[in-house]
Amino acid sequence: EFHGGAIYDFRNEDLSGVSARQTSLDIKQYGFQLGGPIIKNKLQFYVAPEWQQRTSPASGPFVGQATGSTGTALNISADTIALVQNIINTKMGFDPGTAGRVDIANPLTNLFGRLDFQLNDVHRLVLRQLVNRTENLAFSRNSNTFNPSVTVQNQGFRLGSNSFNGVNTNNSTVAQMYSNFSSGISNEFIAGFNQIRDQRIVPGQITPEMSVGVVPIGGSTPTGVITFGTEQFSVGNDLKQNMLELQDNVSIPFGAHTFTVGGRYEHLHVYDFFAQAAGGVWVFPNTTALNNLQPSGYRVAYANSGNPSDIPATFNTDMKSLYVQDQWAMSPNLT
Repeated sequence: EFHGGAIYDFRNEDLSGVSARQTSLDIKQYGFQLGGPIIKNKLQFYVAPEWQQRTSPASGPFVGQATGSTGTALNISADTIALVQNIINTKMGFDPGTAGRVDIANPLTNLFGRLDFQLNDVHRLVLRQLVNRTENLAFSRNSNTFNPSVTVQNQGFRLGSNSFNGVNTNNSTVAQMYSNFSSGISNEFIAGFNQIRDQRIVPGQITPEMSVGVVPIGGSTPTGVITFGTEQFSVGNDLKQNMLELQDNVSIPFGAHTFTVGGRYEHLHVYDFFAQAAGGVWVFPNTTALNNLQPSGYRVAYANSGNPSDIPATFNTDMKSLYVQDQWAMSPNLT
């Protein structure tokens, strides 16, 4: 007999309460579940995929915004922003990205599947697969002031090239063998493999992260800041984890006692690439210096050995354990 169901959920800014949200919002969540026999009384399946699509504007001001639409006024004139974009295009030869509204997309996928296989009167095999994937575009703007130090990350009014997309995946596979013997002894064996990936994907070509001091609206000195280029913490940013787990538990009934004897082995492999300023960081004190391609400061990270493959941290860990447990049913009401 088959059983199933489906879900769908939708929400936007109109469903978020009166005056609770000034900006747009779009959330869709949907999925289904289905289970039943493949071979009657022998092999069963169950699947439950689920998806989410969420979109909302990045925080902070943008060129072309309506008054009060973001809660943050644009403190740098659109002409100044356009001037910086033009210099980058003509003098540096790359697109610094949009100064307009940026929508943050956050898609989510969850896939779950399970098989139950009754091998015989003693053994039952269970297979489970879980796949998770999320994406989250990281981007925001603010009215922070210009900092001339290359060791401090400037933010302020960011152009679109200074974003990154965080992609996170988790693939988990588990096999369980349940055995119930006529003597009352039972055994559970578990084998699992888990892959976790956390990666930052940057738009376009890799360039230094650059910041330029600009005169804000109503000001006379370049205390405002426009930031563009590849986000300095995201060049090659990649975390990989592989985990292998093996476990076995034997349960032995003995009178009012149930003894469990077991062992567990876990192996973990980690690869972590995180190099701040791997693409370089440039700071320009004003638009004149930017036009003349004369930064006041520059910084870049590199491996001391000169070999980029020496930057990531790579290591393995192993954990082994043995354990014994006694579950004593002292009375029908006390264990």
